[in-house]
Amino acid sequence: MIRTLVKNNLIACGLFVGAFVGCGDVFSDLCIPDIDPLCDFQKKFGGYDYGDTLHFSHSNGYTFDLAVVKDDVSYRTDDGGLYNREKDIPCNENGPTTAVRLRSVRLEAVFPMLSIDLEMDGDNRWSQSIEVYMGQYRFSLNRSDFEEKSSEKSRLVDSVEVNGHVYRNVAVVEGVRHTEKQYAYDGVQGVKKNDAPSSAKMYYLEKKGIIKIELEDGSFIALKENLK
Repeated sequence: MIRTLVKNNLIACGLFVGAFVGCGDVFSDLCIPDIDPLCDFQKKFGGYDYGDTLHFSHSNGYTFDLAVVKDDVSYRTDDGGLYNREKDIPCNENGPTTAVRLRSVRLEAVFPMLSIDLEMDGDNRWSQSIEVYMGQYRFSLNRSDFEEKSSEKSRLVDSVEVNGHVYRNVAVVEGVRHTEKQYAYDGVQGVKKNDAPSSAKMYYLEKKGIIKIELEDGSFIALKENLK
């Protein structure tokens, strides 16, 4: 019945495009995509909003600001298409188009030149995690990190003191170091990508977001709240 109605509306729009301005609206109402949403962990992580400024300290002894310069939502359809707005997702004549909601957040500092990217994927067929990228490091955050012995790469600590603040029930995850190496073989050139184990660690809370990042060389950045 719905497919027949859609077909009839398409025919009507094609034959009387000059007379019926609202045909596109009728068709779009019958073509609402089926979208996997982001989970609360992904939507609320850190309370980051575009335009926010976060104060951090560096192990070298100075303080700096990280600004939320991007907080974008987009959509990926099953065929790999990417769309900035839900209403841009094309119709599927065989039924609703299936898609997942994506969220991309960037924290950026002018000095030191530093950016942290958080990528979130609403695909509910898998564990809905947050992938955090900082330079050559990647950290995978998951709500289950707050459960005891949930993963070999994560642990839950009772308390952590950072810049005079004591944070409780903090998740600590180990990162990986992303490497890229160019190669040439039999006249073909390419780039080989690899994730190597790393001693880098990220401390975080769901509401506060990133509290501290420790790198392999011993340097770190840490959240500095109530900075005057």
